Amino acid sequence: MDERNPFITAEYLFLYRLNKLSPHEAAQIEKALQADPELAQLLHELDDKVQIEKELSLLQSFDANQAFSNATKLIAPKTPFWQRRTWLIAASIVLLLVSGALFVPFLLRSSDERILIARQQGVHEPILKLASGEEIKLDTLTQIRKNGVIAQNNAGTLIMEDHTGIDAGALNILTVPYQHTYQVVLSDGTRVHLNAGSSLSFPTAFTPNERRVKLSGEAYFEVMPQAKRRFIVEADEVQVEVLGTTFNIEAYQDDAQIRTTLITGKVAVYVPNEDSRILSPNEQSVFDRKAGRTFVNKIDSESAIVWQNGWLDFDNHTLESVMRRIARHYNLAIEFEEAQTSKILVSGKMKMYSDANDVFRKFEKLGDVSFQVHGKQVLVRSNHSL
Repeated sequence: MDERNPFITAEYLFLYRLNKLSPHEAAQIEKALQADPELAQLLHELDDKVQIEKELSLLQSFDANQAFSNATKLIAPKTPFWQRRTWLIAASIVLLLVSGALFVPFLLRSSDERILIARQQGVHEPILKLASGEEIKLDTLTQIRKNGVIAQNNAGTLIMEDHTGIDAGALNILTVPYQHTYQVVLSDGTRVHLNAGSSLSFPTAFTPNERRVKLSGEAYFEVMPQAKRRFIVEADEVQVEVLGTTFNIEAYQDDAQIRTTLITGKVAVYVPNEDSRILSPNEQSVFDRKAGRTFVNKIDSESAIVWQNGWLDFDNHTLESVMRRIARHYNLAIEFEEAQTSKILVSGKMKMYSDANDVFRKFEKLGDVSFQVHGKQVLVRSNHSL
């Protein structure tokens, strides 16, 4: 443990709390805790998740660099380092929170194979594939009148018109590539916000009994209430049924989990071999593909839809899963030099800047990882052996 660096010491406190240090490193921390009651109190406060979240909400609007600069000016230059070390460690933890990401490294020894997150090739604009098989690029087109499909394309939103007599079983597919988001207003008035790398299959007109669509990727739904026609979203193994509500589904095929988050109203979530789950606002259903099981969490539902405003929000996610989101947003190919680095757990919230390098710099502030960027290729490296 480098006791001269408060950021590294702060990291070791987190590792100690998780019982992830070697016996020698743990002995060093315990010796320091015995010698410094303030440091012991700081460790105790790290276990108070409510307090940490409260402080984070108050501090997110601060400029981390300026905060550190102002704080260090308050310390008399003649004060011995060992008398101000605990204060600096506390300040470091605050800065980890304020900077927008908090790493908690785990000592996982997985295979030495590199993990590669591939970028998307050859797709540059949203495309609408009609039931007839014809593909229409939506980058410049303003109006569609083909094969019974009548729609307006206006400023990133496709507006479908409802017409009777159309074959309700014929599905259109709206595909949104990486580095884009798009909206579609379905024939019933339901609005769907599609995230990067997503696709939605939907009929030109719905049947009299139900409204059914299929999702791959992530989308936020604002369902038009119709008491006599339920609205159903199929997302791989998960099926979500609503009457009129707002909710978010994250169901990328390369993700290990499918998340359904309810914002308003109520939804029923169905998965194979399980009873249905009824969600209330601020609840999230998580289906684990590998385990084939579902569990429900209480969350701040707003965190699931901040992507619409260009934010990235993650709570105790692996670095790999966060990098997948970043890869989709910027259409990057991201590779981990060591598989174990991809398992680092990270929490935080940050703006998705126009330049991906600004996002990577945020992560690098913590000292655990570094990024080598060459055009659209990104290599993630650990700065120290975990």
